[in-house]
Amino acid sequence: MRKLGTEDGAEINRLIKRADQYFYEFERSGKLDDLEEAIECSVKLISLTPDWYPDLHVRLASLSVMYYTRFQNLGNLEDLDKDIDYSLRAFSLTPKGHPRLAMRVGSLATSHLERFQQLDNLSDLDKAIEYSIRAHSLTPDGHPDQPERLGQLGASHHERFLRLDDLNALEKGIEYREKALSLIPEGHPDRPEHLGDLESSYYDRFIRFGNLNDLNKALEYLVEEQSCIPEGDSVPPHRLSGMAAIYFTRFQHLGELDDLDKAIEYDLKARSLTPEGHTDLPDRLDALGASYHERFMRLGDLSDIDKAIEYRHEAHTLTPEVHPGTPERLSALGISYHERYVRLGNLGDLEQAIKYKNESYTLTPKGHPDLPDRLSSLGTSYHHRFNHLSDRGDLEKAIEYEIQAYSLTPEDHSHVLRRLENLGTSYHERFVRYRNTDDLHEGIKYNLQAYKRTPEGHPDVSHCLSNLGKSYEEKFAYLGELNDLNQALEYYQRSSCSVAGHPQLRFGAALDWARLAFDQNVPSYLQAYQIAIELIPEVIWIGTTVNQRYATIVRQLSGLATEAASVAIMAGQPKLALEWLEQGRSIVWNQTLLLQSPLDELGVENSSIVDQFRDISNRLQSSTQGRSAQRELPIGNDLSQLEQVAQQRHQLAKQYTELMSQVRQLPGFENFLRPRPSNELMLAAQTGPIVVINVDKTRCDALILRPGGSEVEHLALTNFTYQKAQDSRTQIEFSLGRSGARERADRRPLIPETDFQQDFVHVLATLWDDVAKPVLTFLGYLGSISHQDLPHITWCTTGPLAFLPLHAAGYYDQPRARLSDYAISSYTPTLTALLSSVQSGSYSHSSIVAIGQEETSGFSSLPGTRRELEYIKKHAGDQVKFKQLTDDAATPAVVLDLMEQCDWVHLACHAHQSITDPTQSGFFLYKDILDLSTIMQKSFKNKGLAFLSACQTATGDKALADEAVHLASCMLVAGYPSVIATMWAVRDSDAPFVADKVYGMLLKAGEMSYRDAARALHYAVEELKRDLGDDKFECWAPFIHIGF
Repeated sequence: MRKLGTEDGAEINRLIKRADQYFYEFERSGKLDDLEEAIECSVKLISLTPDWYPDLHVRLASLSVMYYTRFQNLGNLEDLDKDIDYSLRAFSLTPKGHPRLAMRVGSLATSHLERFQQLDNLSDLDKAIEYSIRAHSLTPDGHPDQPERLGQLGASHHERFLRLDDLNALEKGIEYREKALSLIPEGHPDRPEHLGDLESSYYDRFIRFGNLNDLNKALEYLVEEQSCIPEGDSVPPHRLSGMAAIYFTRFQHLGELDDLDKAIEYDLKARSLTPEGHTDLPDRLDALGASYHERFMRLGDLSDIDKAIEYRHEAHTLTPEVHPGTPERLSALGISYHERYVRLGNLGDLEQAIKYKNESYTLTPKGHPDLPDRLSSLGTSYHHRFNHLSDRGDLEKAIEYEIQAYSLTPEDHSHVLRRLENLGTSYHERFVRYRNTDDLHEGIKYNLQAYKRTPEGHPDVSHCLSNLGKSYEEKFAYLGELNDLNQALEYYQRSSCSVAGHPQLRFGAALDWARLAFDQNVPSYLQAYQIAIELIPEVIWIGTTVNQRYATIVRQLSGLATEAASVAIMAGQPKLALEWLEQGRSIVWNQTLLLQSPLDELGVENSSIVDQFRDISNRLQSSTQGRSAQRELPIGNDLSQLEQVAQQRHQLAKQYTELMSQVRQLPGFENFLRPRPSNELMLAAQTGPIVVINVDKTRCDALILRPGGSEVEHLALTNFTYQKAQDSRTQIEFSLGRSGARERADRRPLIPETDFQQDFVHVLATLWDDVAKPVLTFLGYLGSISHQDLPHITWCTTGPLAFLPLHAAGYYDQPRARLSDYAISSYTPTLTALLSSVQSGSYSHSSIVAIGQEETSGFSSLPGTRRELEYIKKHAGDQVKFKQLTDDAATPAVVLDLMEQCDWVHLACHAHQSITDPTQSGFFLYKDILDLSTIMQKSFKNKGLAFLSACQTATGDKALADEAVHLASCMLVAGYPSVIATMWAVRDSDAPFVADKVYGMLLKAGEMSYRDAARALHYAVEELKRDLGDDKFECWAPFIHIGF
């Protein structure tokens, strides 16, 4: 037997010890320097070891493990190649019957499988299967390594299924994995790993066939896997990713938002535990991108799609160009850009989508199971570009790609439904544009096939039914056959009533049903509008932020309430019209009021429910006031905190809904916190009639509620139109711009006064002739009435009329031809807001806090604020507690604190209306803004008057005309039943004058009575008119009263 020289033998022994020691240190500490030293020693050791040396195979195997370990940490493919080379040499030198032979073969199987996953070379996959089979055959039954060998067989066969859609390999993979699990006793440390493998197999089989039993089986394994992990132990990142995938898919098929939130939670944990540079990092980022993308599709929050694109960009950047995962990364990125285009309409996003999808398609090999998905996705983007640019070539490409995708998709594949839907939509679109009846029939054929293949209870059922409704509606319009009309209505109805469907899809189907039925005089249109109105709380979900809700209202609900009300009026149902107007307008304010609802009616016997309800309501109200600026935060730990806040908000909304359902199960509480019926809404008319003006594009009407009345009276305003209201609003805005009315200040007009005053003259005359005078006539108020005994009218206006000074309607060059001659006017955003004030009761008030800001950086000085506060102090005298905050003492925090303590509040300062983010409108105080979102979190108790002596405190947002998104409504909802505000900027000299007259009347003899605020303001403005002249409209007309 040959022997080594003494020196060589000593050096080899020294290197063996050093290599083992360094590798041990690396495994203990994770320091890559130790791994580098171990490899260096081992390479030198091999170079010194002759081929005939009996233990050479041991040294080679050890070095292969080190290279594989370095590959796992750094992702360098050269390390994986060296691992395989050394493993092969070790295997070839290992004697037959050697106890480690099976292990060597198993290592080769693992490494070839890893290289296949990196390079997509099918020969590596074949070798992985070959070595797995051989390793298993070399491992005797009962051997402790048997489960690992079976697991390797399962993994390699599963990969073959994923790559080649080999269904036999899928079943073999599951068989091997189940056998492996059966050999591992409960409590064994390897059991969670094998449970996770089976979870993946059943999950992928579900993706392939869509059988919910497979998804439930995967979930069973997931639950057991989680139960195996001792409390306090960290879950490996790859297992967290597996858990996320299960919940993600379950959300896609069952629609439970909790599942998606859990997916994001696990994805974020997996990402945080994956070190930078790790080969799995792109997968973690891609999964996060997918989860955020899906949540955007559900909730519509733009920050989610921005995160999805950011994560997917990072995943793509970290993925090597020559990598089997690259086509998937590109495709995912393209899909997210596509969806952002759908939301924002930015053609640049669509072009990016097409670019990435084309690259993905080009890199996907023929015969790859994902190729149909790539083609289908690309077809969808070309379809949308056709809609944007009307280039017929794009539509032809869309259909071509979709036909290819469908032809390449096996009939038993779960994605075949998507292919059929896309084809149906594209043929439908081509018919609509080019009127070829063959396309119409093809569209219906594919849509019908898609519907018939969709299981009952699947979220996509609603979409399929809606598509069929559109197809049959188009067919009816083209051919005029009554059967097609009935089919369209039936499909729309079933889509809107499909409880598993996405709320926004169901809402859209209900509207399509309502409009088609109304146009064709089919009586079911009222039922359809009712369903659409009832879906509003699900579409404008209280679990999203206020900004998200407003954005959804702009996109989907604009004009719905007035449209539905006009239809109900035409059907002779003014009470129903009133209810729909209340439910479909000021939605966010109504939700806020709902959270503040008194719970006394539940009684002492339900005190635990009351406590829970109050706690959840308060927390939910606070959690939904997220600032839009949070969207700008980068990916990192802060984002995880924001995600926790979002998920907490979703959970609170779910608990709130569940608790409400629980209360409604109690005897006598079936209608707890449901929308108020008309007989309750009519109770809002306390101090005089309420006149609700419905301004719809088809007609305009007044709905009138009288105190003590039992009917909603209807008056058609036949001469007023939506267009007149819009034109009048434009005229007023133009006139105010020319008058220089931008902020509270004493200003000079930009042009001669007579020019812009003529706009006012015209608008106020129109409002008198077409709205105010007909209403006064109907009410019987045009007779001779004492100026001191004028009746009180509360106006609830809609659409563009909400931006017009209806209270100032009239001819100012004629006697007794103006609204103020016959009535005192107030406004209210909703009847519910008035009812809340009525039900809050009457309290004795004794204190006022007045805030003045004479100087605000970037704005004109307001010396009038000092005089204004002096007037209030004078009228308060000794009998009313008066507190004053000015200049640097008036910070938002201190002001809010004093608002809590005092009964009334007066704010004399600059204010602004934010166009980009309505919740950031606010009052300019010392060095900061007291904004609407901060006030919205408050629920003040037993308050009285809020006098907002600032500019534009009742202006609102044109895009949200029926939401009353302004500071005055905010104060009303926050707990001040009576609010004096301004529709545009007032002069600094006029504000103290009006305040002096108002408080002089309200604080007479030391008593505080906010219920006279409307009357006090009316007479104060009348005096201002006499002082300035009737034609100074821009000076006196902005002052209005809102509320009770």
